[in-house]
Amino acid sequence: MALKMSKIETLRKEKMICEIRSLQDRPHISENSKKLFKSYVPIYKRLEEVVKSRYEHKKTLQIQAELSKKSEFKANCTFKTCSKTPTRTPEEFVEDAVNWETRRVQLQESLKRKKEEKEELEITLKPSLSSKTLDLTSFRSLTPVFERLCEVKPKDDKKNLNFRPNISPISSKMVGKRQGAIFNRLYSQRKFKLNDSGS
Repeated sequence: MALKMSKIETLRKEKMICEIRSLQDRPHISENSKKLFKSYVPIYKRLEEVVKSRYEHKKTLQIQAELSKKSEFKANCTFKTCSKTPTRTPEEFVEDAVNWETRRVQLQESLKRKKEEKEELEITLKPSLSSKTLDLTSFRSLTPVFERLCEVKPKDDKKNLNFRPNISPISSKMVGKRQGAIFNRLYSQRKFKLNDSGS
């Protein structure tokens, strides 16, 4: 049995040594492989080129589709401008714009002059009230406030100078039999309720 075990161990050791040697040996590269290796491009670069070419192809297809849609739309378009004004050259346009601006400024100045002349005619040395102010004050008295206050007669309040409040007849009816201090009344009501509930 011991002989068998030693044989197995020697076989294992030999196998391990062979494996280590095979790992240490450099692989043999053929001449064809060497030629291919010179023109080798890493896989990530090849992948980038494929993605880029597909993206560009897709983009050109989209552009062609948009151009075909636009050309179809232009061919089927029935809208035509009904412009009767002749086209102007840039110099004519600038001249028209300048003329329009000068006419606008002249019109504003003439309106401003007319307004100033109208205000000069209305200006007087005496102050005047506008129609709106006259409408607002028409319902008020024209006599000064001081004179109106002096005309008001003082009320005869001498009978009410006793400084004691008067209870109206309706309030006195509501009070009825309630007389005396409120504390005593509340205490007696509570005592009456307790007696009724206890009996």
